[in-house]
Amino acid sequence: MKAPATTTIGSYPVFPLAEDVEYERKMQGHGISDEIVDPYLWSIEETVRDFASSGIEIISTGQTRGDL
Repeated sequence: MKAPATTTIGSYPVFPLAEDVEYERKMQGHGISDEIVDPYLWSIEETVRDFASSGIEIISTGQTRGDL
């Protein structure tokens, strides 16, 4: 019998750079949203690296964002 895969439940804190969040909001205020980089991208990449280095086998982005 194979052992179950490891995963996590719950959220993992996100730390987008303040200047990236401000830039995204400013651009969205001007109606520009398709051409900008998600300010959470760096934080998501960091979360995936943390999970992978901890031996987590089923990796998530670590955080629910937006409206539920």
